[in-house]
Amino acid sequence: MSFNRFDPEEEAIHAFDRIAHELTKAKGVIIDLRNNGGGSTTVGWQLQKYLTKGKYFLNYAWETRINDGAGKANGNWLDEDKDYFLNKACRFEEPDIEVKPTIEDYLKGKDIVLEHAIKELNK
Repeated sequence: MSFNRFDPEEEAIHAFDRIAHELTKAKGVIIDLRNNGGGSTTVGWQLQKYLTKGKYFLNYAWETRINDGAGKANGNWLDEDKDYFLNKACRFEEPDIEVKPTIEDYLKGKDIVLEHAIKELNK
């Protein structure tokens, strides 16, 4: 599935909610966010609730934003938790698999990133 924008917020959330039940039937899911121009972080959190059980949400450049509700609440008044409150608490992760498209791939119309994702999903 492709998710090309996270705004308007309510529209994006409802669009995902409408198809979320299909995810339970899938062997795996590839969500292509490469053409996503951004929008609301709330939409990202909405996606996360369906896709993860943990406290982490992977996003651009392998930055892992830490979703810690207690830290966010405490960050309103505790300096050591301020980054949670400001949605800046993160750590950086190396990707499990890195695929580097070439100019030749682009010129041939090949999407090797998607091809590799599908190959991994079908293992």
